[in-house]
Amino acid sequence: MQKLLPELWQRVLSAVEARARMRGVELVEGWREELAEQMGRGSLAADVEPES
Repeated sequence: MQKLLPELWQRVLSAVEARARMRGVELVEGWREELAEQMGRGSLAADVEPES
């Protein structure tokens, strides 16, 4: 996932957020950065702000 364009990474984040919402899961503050770190994106998580 490290090579995803920022636009595609935004779609990934939006999909995660939508699925969590559908399942009634409240995502913790900083979940985007944590996911980016786990996926090896490092500071690239801050490159794309959430749409909501």
